Amino acid sequence: MIKHLLVGLALVGSTGCGASTDFSASAFSVSIEACDGGVDGFATAVAVGPTTLASAGHPFELFSDLTVTDAGGVSHDAVLIYLDLDKDISLIELASTASDFLSIGEPETGAPVELLTFRNGEFQPRDATIVRKLDISIDGEGDRRGLELRAGIEPGDSGAGVVIDGSLVGVVFGADPVDPNHGWAVSSEEIAEALRLNGEGRTLTPERSCVPTAAPTR
Repeated sequence: MIKHLLVGLALVGSTGCGASTDFSASAFSVSIEACDGGVDGFATAVAVGPTTLASAGHPFELFSDLTVTDAGGVSHDAVLIYLDLDKDISLIELASTASDFLSIGEPETGAPVELLTFRNGEFQPRDATIVRKLDISIDGEGDRRGLELRAGIEPGDSGAGVVIDGSLVGVVFGADPVDPNHGWAVSSEEIAEALRLNGEGRTLTPERSCVPTAAPTR
């Protein structure tokens, strides 16, 4: 069990893995306006379908509005369509179509990965390594399949895609306060499950969000 280890849960880099591919068309920054005592912040999201983004869940626990911006600085209308705070996963639907999106892949222990992060509004991917795959719980709650990463996680990195060979294998959800060179991600298995559940009609956890979900106007 990982006790409440997360420095701001990475809410708000080195560049690319070895032979890096440009994933900028799949990466988005998210500005979050909070409500009911929440804290405004920033997160990151990654396209997993033509109009669907995956991110961490905790940045949206108390939010009233969000703004999604692509790596080119263009803002997009979007709504939150799925939120699971126990698994720390959210899905966002764009009113427009993402230029590119990533397929879901399998994480590999010891594998070098690329984190799709932003710094000061600029897309800046960073190198990282998967240390191990593990089941993670926070204070004994919210069991999730996760990844331990060798990477420095900074505020705003929650939801950043973890990429191997062009496939998404996780999204960042927190930093280790003891070791600044370690962070944590939710595994792609949980992302795939979220996409499946959302496809079956599951949306938000209503009692833990300030606004109802709705499909964006096309």
